[in-house]
Amino acid sequence: HDALPAAIGRRFSVRNFWSEVRSFDATVFDFMGATLSMLWRQEARQDDVENPVRVAWGVPMPPFRRLFEKRFSLRLVNCYGLTDGGMPAWESLHRPEPEGSCGRARFPYELEIVGEERQPLPRGEVGEIAIRPLADGAVMDGYWGMPAETEQVMQNGFLYTGDLGRIDARGHLFFEGRRTDAIRRRGENISAWEIETVLDAHPEVLESAAIGVPSELTEDDVKAFVVRRQRSTLTAQDLRAYCADRIARFAVPEFIEFVEELPKTETGKIAKHLLSGDPERSETGGYRETKRSG
Repeated sequence: HDALPAAIGRRFSVRNFWSEVRSFDATVFDFMGATLSMLWRQEARQDDVENPVRVAWGVPMPPFRRLFEKRFSLRLVNCYGLTDGGMPAWESLHRPEPEGSCGRARFPYELEIVGEERQPLPRGEVGEIAIRPLADGAVMDGYWGMPAETEQVMQNGFLYTGDLGRIDARGHLFFEGRRTDAIRRRGENISAWEIETVLDAHPEVLESAAIGVPSELTEDDVKAFVVRRQRSTLTAQDLRAYCADRIARFAVPEFIEFVEELPKTETGKIAKHLLSGDPERSETGGYRETKRSG
């Protein structure tokens, strides 16, 4: 196949995105994080469907996926990939996939779900996603100048990703979050990704990040950092009530801090290590709008 040209912008602009797409006659774009949410929450225009894009792929897939596809007359494709391991799975363009699925493993990759001892787990169980490359160059050769770290993640012919997932009986992969993002609260293991998915689905939220913060009762409490839509009057009380209807009570954030933006890495991922767990900067739990003291 002939290579297709790619246009790379200096930075993402919600206001100029579609005009840039039209100027390059782009038929495909990729997205990450809150990109789709920001585009979706712009005021609808009569010419929204008048764009050349036919397919857009990326993560995470928003709850308004089908409405987005109809409004902009394009197809959204869910996938699973990482810098270290390429893109081993994506949805088919030709047949329906289960809701929430990242699709199936594609050549030259195989996927396996493993437990704490890196033993294979049965279909349907949640564990670490491991990638087996079936061709040279399908995954990284290693981390530059970091042999110990390379050996830790590359063993037995697999790349161990640190991501959590499950594979159903028909081979569809479902992403369940980062292993390092797991929050332990009241004896329960909570996926930060699950909390963020719920928060990001709120119509007045642009993006969010959930972390664990030290609790007076040992283990962690959940703190969420939330970027609200411009001119939003959304309160912590509103957001907790919204979450309480959609996730387990123990996963509802105890602390919520509204911020103008979230810190990002050079690849556009949220830099959670730069987020403050200080409860004094948050709006407290118990559905109250006062600051927590003491």
